[in-house]
Amino acid sequence: MASVARITAIDYDPPGRDIRGEYILIRNVGSSDLDLRGASVRDAAPARPHSYTFKQSLSSVPLGGFVRLWTKTGIDTVTDVYWNLAAPVWNNRGDTAVLRDATGAEISRYESVPLPPGTDILRTAVPAFWQVTPDYDAYWSGLDRAGPVANVVVVPESWTEFAAIDSDPQETFRGLATARIDRLKTTNGTVLGYVSTRISPAGPLRPTADVIDGWNDLSKCNPPCVVRRSRMYGVQPWFDLFPNIDGLYFDELVLPETSIVLGDGSLDLTAELERVTQFRGWTVRIDPTTGADHRNAKLMILAGQCLDERVIGPDVDWTLLWEDTHAKYRTAFAARVGTNNKPVPPWWKNPAYRRKIAHVVHTASEPESRDAVSLANERNAGHIFVMNQRGRNGEYNNLPSYWDAEVAGLSSYYDLGFDPLRALRAAHRYAVAKGKLHGWPNFEGAWPPSGHMRGMFLLEPGGHASVLDVLPSLMKDPISQQPPALFDIPSLWAAADAYAQQNGYATAIPTFEEKRTTSGTAMRLIVFNTLLPWLQPKNIPIASTYQKPTFSEPGWVIRNVNRVALQQGFKASFPAFNGDRCYVFDQSAPVVWEDVPTAVYVQQL
Repeated sequence: MASVARITAIDYDPPGRDIRGEYILIRNVGSSDLDLRGASVRDAAPARPHSYTFKQSLSSVPLGGFVRLWTKTGIDTVTDVYWNLAAPVWNNRGDTAVLRDATGAEISRYESVPLPPGTDILRTAVPAFWQVTPDYDAYWSGLDRAGPVANVVVVPESWTEFAAIDSDPQETFRGLATARIDRLKTTNGTVLGYVSTRISPAGPLRPTADVIDGWNDLSKCNPPCVVRRSRMYGVQPWFDLFPNIDGLYFDELVLPETSIVLGDGSLDLTAELERVTQFRGWTVRIDPTTGADHRNAKLMILAGQCLDERVIGPDVDWTLLWEDTHAKYRTAFAARVGTNNKPVPPWWKNPAYRRKIAHVVHTASEPESRDAVSLANERNAGHIFVMNQRGRNGEYNNLPSYWDAEVAGLSSYYDLGFDPLRALRAAHRYAVAKGKLHGWPNFEGAWPPSGHMRGMFLLEPGGHASVLDVLPSLMKDPISQQPPALFDIPSLWAAADAYAQQNGYATAIPTFEEKRTTSGTAMRLIVFNTLLPWLQPKNIPIASTYQKPTFSEPGWVIRNVNRVALQQGFKASFPAFNGDRCYVFDQSAPVVWEDVPTAVYVQQL
């Protein structure tokens, strides 16, 4: 067992109350089934540590499988076991879990790493368009197993219609659905009711009164409304029928392809944003009839691939910014503009929005699912839901066959909530603390017995390169000809390279740090002198690398070109994010390699 059991994650600070979602994940990383019977898990408290011993009745963990040890009370299954404690175990400021075999020998140790402010592990927002009948039990069980990884769940609009016609709410549909909402809140976190905001899928918006009051019979619309069922309900019915609901999801609220384009090229979103304002106006009160307090009601909206930053404003808790197939997700998300692509707006990449952004990807196989999860992290999405298809009859009413594997991948996601911007910034800060001029990650990770590590290139100080603080107004993206945003990695890197060459340097690497100067806030660059024998430009076509990433994925681009450079005998490299041009270092370059523990890496932030 010593060679195959490994603790790979602790969800020590899940959404909501910690006790509801706290767990530790143990994986079988060996070549045979794993027997955990009699093994124990302890925290690292110096006095009176918490300890759990796996029961003799536990089934073996298959090759590649996992078991989650939940802190809370529950009924053990083959993948989930319960400590049955009433209070959290794992400290949010960092903790250590130790796994010992039945003889007491230590076989795995894991240090939880407190995330920097604004980061979070990648989670999933699930459109659970299912009923509470027994034929959907397997899907509900899948959500239960996911725990807080699935921390936003959307339940179908039909629930309000079925609940409204119940003759006995305690015994029929309403009672069952209310119990299901309570169960979801216990295991997953936030439960949202679905609201149609348009008269037809791509048609005009429903009147505000219908969306908010929602009891209106749409057969009375003038002109007549095209509806998919006899009634479409809104905000008021959801809270009347299900007072325990956490909030609502406004589907199809912003459809950029149908929006009015104003003279300056912006979209007229007056009507769409009015629905958000009305929702907030409705929920700032205590219900005079039931006494229910809706002031903390949550709102999620669908905004398509909208380029207008207002769709992620302060009145919205989550915005769904992508919904399409995996094939399109892989190719149509271009930050550097392609022949058939629009440029991704810089605000899509703002780490401050990470927790608010959700992506939905469908028609993905199991390997493509893992690809989509990784892409979502690169693209600054805090939530990702991947389907193998659009369910039965084209609806989102199933969990993919690889659901448990996807959840496990999210639970132990190696980037620990990192967007590429923070990874780059942390590398520079680590290098400076070590007395180096600069450091940049290669976006590779590994799990040696000592814990998770990140690879990093460190540039020695010397006359070959220097620090330069440059005002953003003096740099321009070679494609857009606009000053780059700090968090737009490809644009800022390309602008730094162009600025360096225009001012007599060979190239530059941005540190992604802002520095205050007497002339204003500048961006710190590492500029390389010309005629360095160990630094040379080299074309490495992104399309020829093994992952073929678009420029939306700066981490993937950096990882890919480094692999190519190393295969060709170079010591290190970095892309210029301007065409295929990269810069490679030969073996005599003053660059050293270091594997840095992730715990140390995170401390830089």
